[in-house]
Amino acid sequence: MASLLICICALTLAICFSKGFSDQIRLKLSSIDGHYRITSLYHNYNNYLHLEDVNNIASAIEQDSRFLSYSDYTEDYALANISGKSEGLLIYGVNPNKALDIFDIDISVSEKKINYNDSSQSENINFISIGSKLARNHNLEIGDHFFIFPIDIENIDNLPIAEKFQIVNIFNSGFSEYDESVCFIDLQSSRSLFNYGSKSRGIIGVVKDPLHIDRDFDDIFKNIEGYRITTWMDRHQSMVTWLDAYSDPIIFIIFSITILAILNMSLSLWILTQDRLKEIAILLTIGFTKIKIFLSIVLQNTILTFISIIFAGLLSVLILYFQYRYQLIKISEDIYFINYLPVSIDYVSILNCYGLLFLISFLISFFPAWKLYSLNIIEHINSDD
Repeated sequence: MASLLICICALTLAICFSKGFSDQIRLKLSSIDGHYRITSLYHNYNNYLHLEDVNNIASAIEQDSRFLSYSDYTEDYALANISGKSEGLLIYGVNPNKALDIFDIDISVSEKKINYNDSSQSENINFISIGSKLARNHNLEIGDHFFIFPIDIENIDNLPIAEKFQIVNIFNSGFSEYDESVCFIDLQSSRSLFNYGSKSRGIIGVVKDPLHIDRDFDDIFKNIEGYRITTWMDRHQSMVTWLDAYSDPIIFIIFSITILAILNMSLSLWILTQDRLKEIAILLTIGFTKIKIFLSIVLQNTILTFISIIFAGLLSVLILYFQYRYQLIKISEDIYFINYLPVSIDYVSILNCYGLLFLISFLISFFPAWKLYSLNIIEHINSDD
């Protein structure tokens, strides 16, 4: 029974930890890239949204409470000259008042901050937020300056006009590649730098339930037609596929081990019953029927499984509480993007597993019960004597 309890507890923890890890990574992926993007239907580098398009989409978004913050944005590649070294960057231009609502990134790496909209700063210097890895690679700090050269893919031979940028924030998303190459600037500065005029690359925003945006996609975006709509899941398809696949083998293996523990308990019950054949024979002589003995063995095995499930559930709740409260189990942030094992209780999966285990235990218990039922106990005792 102890081995069964441990297996059921391990199964419960595996379900909760795998779901917690999956949900946490999904939230991080959606938080660094916006939950959705709406761009021109004909998707290529020179297709933009005009002001009329932006207003039409904004009108549809504002009528649905499931949409939260949004902003028109630009997205372009550029070269940065940092301390005499060239660095390729992906530059997002967004409304600075909405940037932190859409890109939920950590900008608390440094306590020293400069206001993004500080009008006291020189108008000739643009402001930029850079990633922590880019800052480490070039020993950059808040307040430092560097030049950015826009890349015109259509006219690659044209000499770009560089603009000077001052670092106002250093963020840490947890994804090293992102923190090394992605930067944020003011939308108006981006339009000027990359010659957008009044146009935008598209609209980027967030919804209330990013984890189920694909499931509710048709309903959420039913009023937005004639544009190309992508979600964070589309942009991180390989990672989403990996998250969907990684936990299933682990849970299957532990579930299989748990079934073996149930089978072992049933076989132990059969061996115990074999040692008590004389007592069973006495019960038969005083009026007990074989069917009653058959049912008592099935009931005994089922009750033991039920008790194991109850105690395993209570033990799991205790472990999960301490992990949720104190984050005792640590993992490598460099590998898994988070530094502790998160917890998320998947009630449906847990109850389904418990119910299936209970059913399997009930069915397995028929084996020793039937073996005993079909055995001629009196003859078996006499032969042993």
